[in-house]
Amino acid sequence: MKWTPILLAAFVASSEAAVYTMNLTGAASQSPADGVDGWVQSEPNYVDGEVYPRSFIHQLGSSPALALGGYYDSEAGSGSTIYMSQDVSPMYFRAASLGLNFSLIDSDPIDADRNQFSIGFYDGSGNELISLVFRPTSQSATPDITTATWGTYLSSGGVLGPAIGGVFEGDAVSGGVYSLLLTTVPVSGGGVGYNVNLGGQTTTGTLSGMGGAQIETVRLGWTSDAGETFGTNFLAVSNMVVSVPEPSSALLGMAALLPLALRRRRSRI
Repeated sequence: MKWTPILLAAFVASSEAAVYTMNLTGAASQSPADGVDGWVQSEPNYVDGEVYPRSFIHQLGSSPALALGGYYDSEAGSGSTIYMSQDVSPMYFRAASLGLNFSLIDSDPIDADRNQFSIGFYDGSGNELISLVFRPTSQSATPDITTATWGTYLSSGGVLGPAIGGVFEGDAVSGGVYSLLLTTVPVSGGGVGYNVNLGGQTTTGTLSGMGGAQIETVRLGWTSDAGETFGTNFLAVSNMVVSVPEPSSALLGMAALLPLALRRRRSRI
């Protein structure tokens, strides 16, 4: 897999069509989130006399959020992944947008392990197209007095790429609220160009041979590394919007780029 920085061509877009807009209105804070707004949990909640949700509704700033992780004791084994998925209308990976707000909340001393989280696009077979992965930079037996940080990585096809910058902090009560905007565009040779704006920091690149892939699922992941258990840390996501350019917008973009292409061709004659 090639992670080559590129300069993405900007389309003159008049509007975008929303494929999915998160709507958690009316969901009670701290209630189980499996099935809320169409989100499906990969594994059932842990039950031991009472229900311990692995996903739940959390208040993120002024907005309700979908949270995945161990706010409640999950009793899950090490080296595994639990995820939440949302089916969307199939759309080409080469022309998509994912925008949201998120927060990473640290563990408490009861289940102190810090885990890996992810946000990304998947195809209909559950294959990862692109994800932003947040990995803890350290572990601590006393997270209540040690500030947690997560480094950010880009992953595609199940292969973790290099760090893309951006270290995010969270404590056991409320982590910082950050923004994420991921957009993709087609590039020559059947590749897909991506632009990630993460907390105000921008990263661009290209993925080869994926121009024909289709997005059918958005997924939030929660992973424990081998030898670790799931901690009480969690990822919270709010105000998610998945969208694609309107056909008229794409045509406008092509029309805007056409004179430049013709001018370049004439200069070579």
